[in-house]
Amino acid sequence: MSTTPEDKNICFVIGPIGEEGSTTRHNVDTLYEYIITPAVEPLGFEAKRADKVPVPGTITDRLISDTLRSRLGDC
Repeated sequence: MSTTPEDKNICFVIGPIGEEGSTTRHNVDTLYEYIITPAVEPLGFEAKRADKVPVPGTITDRLISDTLRSRLGDC
């Protein structure tokens, strides 16, 4: 799959999401916001999570598509 310029610096984050308001969701949101995002931004990457993308579609389809387009795993 070819990448487009806007996909080149994506760090697609895969992990448990949990129900809204659950301890799992709180922990994942905290990890994403305070650890993963600040760690990858100085390297020129944008952290991205399927459940945070406002485009319609199933999370499974988004997960596969974004994982294939993500460049961080190619480094």
